[in-house]
Amino acid sequence: MGTLQYSLARPALAQSNLTAIAPYMFWLMFRNVASDGFVFEDPVNTGVLSQPGCVLAAPSWENTATHVSQDYVYNWTRDAAIATIELAAGPLPPNQPLIDYVQFAQACQNSASAIGHFDRASFLINGTPRDWTDQTDGPALQTLAILQLFSQLDAPTQAVASALIAANRQLQRRNRRRTAHLRAHDRASRQRDPGQTRVAQPRRSSRLRRLDRNSPAAGGRGITRRHPGRPSQPPAPALPARCPHAQPSRRPPAAAAASKAIWAGRGWHGCGLQALDPLHKRQAR
Repeated sequence: MGTLQYSLARPALAQSNLTAIAPYMFWLMFRNVASDGFVFEDPVNTGVLSQPGCVLAAPSWENTATHVSQDYVYNWTRDAAIATIELAAGPLPPNQPLIDYVQFAQACQNSASAIGHFDRASFLINGTPRDWTDQTDGPALQTLAILQLFSQLDAPTQAVASALIAANRQLQRRNRRRTAHLRAHDRASRQRDPGQTRVAQPRRSSRLRRLDRNSPAAGGRGITRRHPGRPSQPPAPALPARCPHAQPSRRPPAAAAASKAIWAGRGWHGCGLQALDPLHKRQAR
């Protein structure tokens, strides 16, 4: 007698209708929403139980399967807001899940504000802040979700929802002022020093490759990444006569002297080959 095995049936995509599939997907999503009678237990943090209105990112964690390498039994402000927008537009018989969502969002917002991280992105399933990063897209999406379901709330929960939206808008205004201040500071810095450029400094390998090509001894212009108004370098000594690559400059004397001064300030005398290649230096002697 053979061993009994189970497998998964695959849907026939060509014959399937997304409109017909949507209700099934809706209830699969709804199973990740905690309530007072449907409680989750944190598999990592012992003793932590979910509060009504918590939306789990996924009911899987690191030990559930070999291909799962992260723990998703948490509440993300962004993910919960996107799921709640779909819940508000779906066929929920009562509005209690939406009421629970607003109350859980208030609990998360209060706990995050208490530690000075209003826009904390992730929380434990009981509403306490998780050791995670702060992300400003969560409060914005939460505001959109609350506006979507606002008409389905009762009067006390609408008052809570209004307070949540007001706090999220205050964060948005604060971030907007901070961004405007940084942009104004950047503009003022460029006006004070017009010579500042945003050209990235060349990598060392590229810089070394340009030494021979831009060497003043070879008739090049040198690397002149200097700001206007910066005092010029002290004059450079004459090129060593033993360097076979030293040639008379074809540029005006003032420009040639400035390039020589720049190269002397960097500790390079003669041509780039002589400065970089010890073998060339021995041959030049």
